[in-house]
Amino acid sequence: MNQLAEFGIATVSRQTGISAHRLRAWERRHPSLLVGRTETGRRRYSEQDIFRLRTIKQLIDDGYKIGELATLSQDELSGLCSQEALEPSLDSASKAQTGNGKLRLLTCGEAIPSALINKLDNNQNVDLCARLRSFAQIAEAIENGHYDIAVLQIETLNATVLHSLRELHHSQRIESVFIVFHYGLRELVEELRGYGFKLWRAPLNTAELYQAISQLASLEEESEHEIDSSGMAPVHIFNPSQLNKLSNVSTAIDCECPKHIAELIQSLCAFESYSQQCENRDTEDAILHRRIYLQTAHARHTMEKMLQQVIEAENIQI
Repeated sequence: MNQLAEFGIATVSRQTGISAHRLRAWERRHPSLLVGRTETGRRRYSEQDIFRLRTIKQLIDDGYKIGELATLSQDELSGLCSQEALEPSLDSASKAQTGNGKLRLLTCGEAIPSALINKLDNNQNVDLCARLRSFAQIAEAIENGHYDIAVLQIETLNATVLHSLRELHHSQRIESVFIVFHYGLRELVEELRGYGFKLWRAPLNTAELYQAISQLASLEEESEHEIDSSGMAPVHIFNPSQLNKLSNVSTAIDCECPKHIAELIQSLCAFESYSQQCENRDTEDAILHRRIYLQTAHARHTMEKMLQQVIEAENIQI
């Protein structure tokens, strides 16, 4: 997926019918789906990328899992589906067939507050596709569709429920699962969190859960602070000796901002160095650690520029 990139993630989401949240999740889990980035870290997709994603989308709708498709070539993907159903052009007719790019939401449980359901239903970036009464209905629902978010109300987390949730995790048919529960052993809760499930213990804080879901539902372009893992770390503005001096400086007014900012930069420098030395189990691990390193470096650089402004304002000599 290294062709000349021309489209941002919001456009691609509309073109393919795949939510921006799901595109990001796929990329985190499957390095073969990584795309190009601008200097500011925004994803950029080519027409070939979009055609590939549309093919994958059709195959997933036909019952395949993303894990089965991510590493396949375009020829292999096309061989799995009807080529007549796909056209590489991006004209208005083809756009209309791809979906609206909204997050597909499934809710399950009679105790989920109607206020939460109504707020989600009114969210312009969310498509409330299924409202289930019982947990037993989920298997049939995911067999017939793929969802970005599921909100599940479960009274007790026990061994039987855990087995079903394991199957749900391995099905790869729901990207993000939010569980509201009353009772459950700590080890079961920790196992589910290990799968990436997000758990709330009842009584439910409706506003907090809605905010968490809404954050996933944003289809806006990524922030410029999202860093390309193939990029370079910004150079250091201050050396260790200068930071040591600034961490002990006094100002004309009762303000310790220079000291605290300098100490924060020192901590970021230390973690930046540490993150370069982390061991990696595989390629995906290496990409993650590279991003951690670069995000830390950019955070350090941001604080260094802020410290420059403080030095100028306070007329500090270093």
